[in-house]
Amino acid sequence: AEDISGKFSVVQAGSFTTKQPVPDGAVSLTLSASADTITAGALTDTETYGAAKYRLLDASGQKVVQDWQDGNVFSGLAEGTGYTVCAKYAGNDSYMESAPGNAQITTKRWAPPVTEPAGLTASYGQTLKDVALPEGWSWADDTAAVTAGNSGYEARFVPADTDIYDYSRAEGYAYDSGSGQVTITRTLPV
Repeated sequence: AEDISGKFSVVQAGSFTTKQPVPDGAVSLTLSASADTITAGALTDTETYGAAKYRLLDASGQKVVQDWQDGNVFSGLAEGTGYTVCAKYAGNDSYMESAPGNAQITTKRWAPPVTEPAGLTASYGQTLKDVALPEGWSWADDTAAVTAGNSGYEARFVPADTDIYDYSRAEGYAYDSGSGQVTITRTLPV
């Protein structure tokens, strides 16, 4: 560099390392949704490629619903609505920021009320396995005998439409993360 008169100049030397691009396919999204929340599977190589960043767009991919954030959970969403989730690596000293990957998902709808079986009858001493329940329902202990003065027996409902409906607000709701099964437990009078 030299001044405007051309009489003074400064020479500086330095070095730098070029950053590598994040490999294609490194951003891989897995998504899950409830009726009001979307969770993106966290990007796995954040120690290599830099911090993970997530963004939520409307279904068209044009309107930003929630801009780039560190967390992979988007909550307070509308039920039964399509969204586009974007994810990228922020980069670090060795890697450039990655190109965003994206995937679409639709939030579930809130489940309708669970209708309990009614009019269940049995003779005293009869076991619950002899008391038929509608499809999706089963007795917690079908070997239990019906006794006088019992206010009810525990039964479980396993809904078949959990890919469409979110049952998390239903009374007796339980979710088994190992099997991915939703169960609604109720006490049914016999």
